[in-house]
Amino acid sequence: MLQTARKFKLTFDTLTLSKDIKEELPIYFHMGGNRDMGQRNNSKCAKCLRDFHEVQATGDVLAIVERDYQGHSRRHNCACRTCREDRLRGCSAPYLCLEEAIKMLDCLYEKWDPRIEVNQRTPRLTEEWKQKNTNTIEADDPVLFDPSIHLENRVDGFRIFGEACKPTPAHQIEPLEEEEEETIYIGNSHRLDSDGDNLSVGSIWYNQDDKRNMPVTVPRELASPDAGAAAAIL
Repeated sequence: MLQTARKFKLTFDTLTLSKDIKEELPIYFHMGGNRDMGQRNNSKCAKCLRDFHEVQATGDVLAIVERDYQGHSRRHNCACRTCREDRLRGCSAPYLCLEEAIKMLDCLYEKWDPRIEVNQRTPRLTEEWKQKNTNTIEADDPVLFDPSIHLENRVDGFRIFGEACKPTPAHQIEPLEEEEEETIYIGNSHRLDSDGDNLSVGSIWYNQDDKRNMPVTVPRELASPDAGAAAAIL
């Protein structure tokens, strides 16, 4: 099975991931980690996180980082409630494990970091339309395209003939500001020379003394009565 997966370049990748999917992914040997992630996998604190803090998934690391550390100090005998609880678990240096957890998350590219929410303005199908699509698929009828690029189901993230995971997420392009309409005039000139060959030239005109005004020359082999205007439009 593994040989077949390698043969067909099975990968897990998607344009964007939901926070839930990000948290479900294993943190050790994370596919979305940078080069520094390698040294995080088997460090002393990483082993403590696995053995005593029961860290397996990225969400486990996030939970450690987001706990209440009121009154925390960077000491082995830190008196904050969270560190006291960790020492009862068997952790000898909770503050170091906290720092290791932060470093692990910092090694993740933005696309895979559960602390970062990617702004999603892509429209999505309503539940009603999704149900209609399900019915039309069963009836072998056309379905309404789902424009969402957000991965909600981990199984849907697997691809064959894939490449290495891209480190950056897909961002929706900011909508362009509405600009004022502008009128552009297109000119066309055509004549036959003394040999009977076509000569064509086009022109683009914005306004009087506008630097964008320009002629458009058409090669002889492409010249025709309307070629100048066509060249100007292109």
